[in-house]
Amino acid sequence: QIPSSIGNLKDLNYLFLYQNKLTGSIPNSIFGLKKLVSLDLSDNSLSGEIPELVAQLRNLEILHLFGNRFSGRIPNALTSLPNLQVLQLWSNRFSGQIPQSLGRYNNLTVVDLSTNNLSGRIPDGLCSSGRLFKLILFSNSLEGEIPRNLSTCTSLQRVRLQNNRLVGELSFTKLPLVYFLDVSNNNLSGNIGEQNWDMPSLEMLSLAGNRFSGKLLPHLLNAPKIEFLDFSGNEFSGTINPRFGTLTELMQLSLSENKLSGEIPEDLSSCKKLVRLDLSHNQLSGQIPSGLADMPVLGHLDLSENRLSGEIPAKLGQIESLVQVNISYNHLTGALPSTGAFLAIKESAVAGNDLCGGDTTSGLTPCKKLKNRANWWPFMACSFAGLLLLVITGFGFLFMRGRNNLEPKRVENGDGSIWELQFFDPKVSKSVTMDDITLSLKESNVISRCKEGVSFKGKSVSNDLQIVVKEMHHVSSLPVSFWSEITEFGKLQHPNIVKLIGKCRSDKGAYLVYEYVEGKLLSEILGNLSWERRWKIAIGTAKALRFLHSRCSPSVLV
Repeated sequence: QIPSSIGNLKDLNYLFLYQNKLTGSIPNSIFGLKKLVSLDLSDNSLSGEIPELVAQLRNLEILHLFGNRFSGRIPNALTSLPNLQVLQLWSNRFSGQIPQSLGRYNNLTVVDLSTNNLSGRIPDGLCSSGRLFKLILFSNSLEGEIPRNLSTCTSLQRVRLQNNRLVGELSFTKLPLVYFLDVSNNNLSGNIGEQNWDMPSLEMLSLAGNRFSGKLLPHLLNAPKIEFLDFSGNEFSGTINPRFGTLTELMQLSLSENKLSGEIPEDLSSCKKLVRLDLSHNQLSGQIPSGLADMPVLGHLDLSENRLSGEIPAKLGQIESLVQVNISYNHLTGALPSTGAFLAIKESAVAGNDLCGGDTTSGLTPCKKLKNRANWWPFMACSFAGLLLLVITGFGFLFMRGRNNLEPKRVENGDGSIWELQFFDPKVSKSVTMDDITLSLKESNVISRCKEGVSFKGKSVSNDLQIVVKEMHHVSSLPVSFWSEITEFGKLQHPNIVKLIGKCRSDKGAYLVYEYVEGKLLSEILGNLSWERRWKIAIGTAKALRFLHSRCSPSVLV
């Protein structure tokens, strides 16, 4: 515990006890240090409530209590501290409402209350200082509309409000300094195309998982620096506007799970920096544009669950950077390209078409053995019609069951120990068990060793799915925030990053589960690589690092 005798240091200005293994509550004597300017107790295992005595710290400018186990309400006394600039309470167990007068009498520049159990409305005075540049409130249960006052907070630069229950229209459309805006997974609505945007600094925008509607008019964003756009999981309709091709800095574009129709515009090929393109689960028709092959760094292409027809452009197989393709459940015909990412494409990525070719992993019939299917096509059509009603009826059930499979669950291992197990991929959650994980922990399965832990190669007994299990060392020294942040990491997808597919922990230890990637260690082959190959590896690494730094919090990166 923190010794109460620290309260005898009456002239103390700075108290830094972060990243230790401290427990218990904060001694009341700490709040008697009236000359404190900065108090940092982050990344410990401290608990209890923060008392109203914090009002005595009139000179406090920085308060860091994140990554602990504090509970109860955020004290109203914080609102009376005139010099308070930085308030970071994220990754705790705070509940109740955010004090509604927070910011009115402070001098706030940074507010991060994310990953708690907070409810109620966002206070409308957070930007009263005119200096607030970072507002992070994601992963709570906040409700109501986004305060109109924040839409005129021109000092804002980074805003993250995702994973709440916010409603109403989006008001952040004319903020000149905002470069990162994430309001995904709320209940926001409105016609985005009817709003006037002026966001010249915007680099990342995610509106995913809301109820926005209307047509997508990218030129109205007035965001020439935009690199990441995620409009997935909404109710956008109409065609994909060709002016998306004018966003020349764009690296990721996701328009999946909307009601978009028409053809994919050739103009998208003007986005020369695009790494990830996801247009899946729409009503797109026509052919796959051959111009997509002109994207020099495209790594992930998902066109699944649409109405695309015709043959796959052979040029797509010539994109050297392309590592992941999904064209399943369209009306595509003909042969798979025999090069690039199509060489060893998975069966699930081409299913639901009338294709041939590929190697044994594709599950397709070799093109030379393909026969005229005119005779059995009517039979297939009738069979499909007969199954359609069954599919529609079961879809809702399967969707909810799939989501439940991704929730943390407690399981009992063979030795009777209880583990908390969570997967981030619905397919993996159905095949990998706790026994699969523990059975892989053999010396003969060791792939690598490092100071953080040992990695083992394993597989699912049910379907031979190969995985990598990393046994974590020094689990007790990990900050409390680690496990909530690693959950966010499990949701990330990037062609240059090995995918985290699960985690499990108990009093006996902890493991991270990754997808298995065939290959050798870079250190083993680097000496024999050409400079061109080394350059490509360096570029891929740089893309991964850039993605991580833009999408992850600092604690995950460390």
